[in-house]
Amino acid sequence: MTTEVKHLDSSAQAAIYREEIYRLDGAKAIACAEDIGFHMDALCNGVRMYRPDGSNRRMDANEAAFLARALLYMKAQSVDVKYAAAEFRNIFAVNTEVPLGATSVSTPHFDELGEFEFIANGAQDLPAIDVSQTETISKFYAYGATLSYTLYDLARAAFSGIPLDTKKMAAARRIWERQLDGIAAVGDADRGIYGITNHPSIITVTTNNAGTWATKIAANNQAYVLDDMNKLAKAPVTTTKGIVRPDTMLLGIDHHALVASSPLNTANPNDHTILSQFLKTNPWIKKVVPWARLDLADAGGDGPRAMVLSTEKDVVEFYVNEMALLPPEQRGMNTVVTMHGRSAGVVAMQPKGIAFMDDV
Repeated sequence: MTTEVKHLDSSAQAAIYREEIYRLDGAKAIACAEDIGFHMDALCNGVRMYRPDGSNRRMDANEAAFLARALLYMKAQSVDVKYAAAEFRNIFAVNTEVPLGATSVSTPHFDELGEFEFIANGAQDLPAIDVSQTETISKFYAYGATLSYTLYDLARAAFSGIPLDTKKMAAARRIWERQLDGIAAVGDADRGIYGITNHPSIITVTTNNAGTWATKIAANNQAYVLDDMNKLAKAPVTTTKGIVRPDTMLLGIDHHALVASSPLNTANPNDHTILSQFLKTNPWIKKVVPWARLDLADAGGDGPRAMVLSTEKDVVEFYVNEMALLPPEQRGMNTVVTMHGRSAGVVAMQPKGIAFMDDV
């Protein structure tokens, strides 16, 4: 289609314009619409749209123009800003079972006491076996936001039969997921909520050889990187005497890409990468998850961190009451929808099942 569309008198031009509208080719359709100045009759003749209820009756000028402009607008403006994916649901056991009325959640910890001893025939003073109990109290905090639609937004939607733009609700859900992702990573310091990276008592592991992973790979010391990954994975196993075995490694985006694309043996680059060799040979880790939250998660908050954990829910859980919507509320000319959700952050029942390594 050329840009010299000045009239919609010819059926050929009308057909071209109609095709561009239906194809949602925004640039061409807008150029054509601008050439005719969005004249209502010309738009309707060019678009020839029918009512959304399925009837054969032609939409009147205002209706057709409204729908045509909506299609044009959505195509022209739907260049959405992209954000890093929320990964917490792929990492943690997410507990959504806490009732909304509960202000906190108690996680009990039981320990076993006593042991069997040698006894003589007829002995009566036998040692006792017992259990002791402690608990961790995690407080829930509520978060909220609103969506609003004007009276005219609702009237136009009802008049045209076209649903209200769902982008606001889709955006709200994505924003909620990203906020939970941040809480899962670093918690909420203002409210005393812990994330996986700053939970107390988790294991600190140091690298075996100086230098970042990128530096080691550049020096053709890929084996040093593999050694660091195995050392990190082994830490919870040795610390808990094999009771907790990590199954997941978390890496920042850059580090995941680095180990996934760097051959273990540069002399044979078609063989294993560092990552594939690690997954093949490590007896505990089943998956390595790239998580943008770890790109700047070290102790200084300005560098990368690598982590391992067991995703068993008796080791670590993420507590949340999912986002919910209240009934729409009329406020003057606006209809407001209130949204709310709660989180208690990461609860580590066995923090020694979690380990991290900085300076990678």
